Amino acid sequence: ISSVWGAAGSKCLEAGVVYSVRCRECKGLYIGESARSLATRTREHNNDARNRVRGMPWGEHFIVHHPGASLQIGQLAFVQVDIMARERDRARRRVREALEIRDKTPGV
Repeated sequence: ISSVWGAAGSKCLEAGVVYSVRCRECKGLYIGESARSLATRTREHNNDARNRVRGMPWGEHFIVHHPGASLQIGQLAFVQVDIMARERDRARRRVREALEIRDKTPGV
């Protein structure tokens, strides 16, 4: 597993990934996949959390578990994002995502 926010910083520009997002406060886990850059997808999750978007995993997570948390624009201090796998093929990426979800039973 590669940490997105490691020293290199370039991992967030990778596309075609299966990734995990873990809440540092309560250890809630979300597993997803994206053909787009991880930076783009992570920014969307951050916006969902910050704006408490109902029906979106991180929006719901922060509504239910951290209603008083203040999330600034661009702030991801509440979460740890990791790349679990790299896969350009959409079908293979979705299978890998499903297997990771099955094996790790995320709570977000």
